[in-house]
Amino acid sequence: MIEAIVLAAGLGTRMGQAKPLLLVDGEPALARVLRRIRDAGLAHPVVVLGAPSAQRIDEAVDLTDATIVLNESPEAGMSGSLRLGLAAVSGEAAGALVFHADMPFVATETVQAVVRAADCGADIAAPRFRGHRGFPVFFRQARFPELRESLVGDTGGRAYLETHRDELVCVDVDDPGCVHDIDRPGDLKAWKEERT
Repeated sequence: MIEAIVLAAGLGTRMGQAKPLLLVDGEPALARVLRRIRDAGLAHPVVVLGAPSAQRIDEAVDLTDATIVLNESPEAGMSGSLRLGLAAVSGEAAGALVFHADMPFVATETVQAVVRAADCGADIAAPRFRGHRGFPVFFRQARFPELRESLVGDTGGRAYLETHRDELVCVDVDDPGCVHDIDRPGDLKAWKEERT
């Protein structure tokens, strides 16, 4: 069994609003990410929400099958959210796929490809589009303690992945959505223009 962690606690300062609630084709970004997770066959994701926007997100997005973890200090950066998410993963899980709520364009097939890499024995796996590593990233449960120790500030698991790049299994995918995030208002517009 593999679980999913969705990091959705960011303050959205560059965007000017909570990114999980940003409407993408009329649907909140977080709802799209959760749909991809469900479509890929993963159940009961762990969703890390930031205290300032948690109530609004809970009202706008169906979280009934999710385990909600509240990050009381989202201003401390992504690492705190990832640490909380890892702690909420079931002890029986083989590992976890880490998603970002501001990456709503990841294809279901990409998620499934990373799951297959994990099922084939990879301890760390990620999709790769045209030479760029994307998300979601898989970490085997045995790696959690060392991963937690490496987490600092707003870089998430980047330092850990850099240190263990020789062990990272990259799955090549034809999915620009796995490398495209929405940080600023123009990012969503740019994505739509690139697709037309």
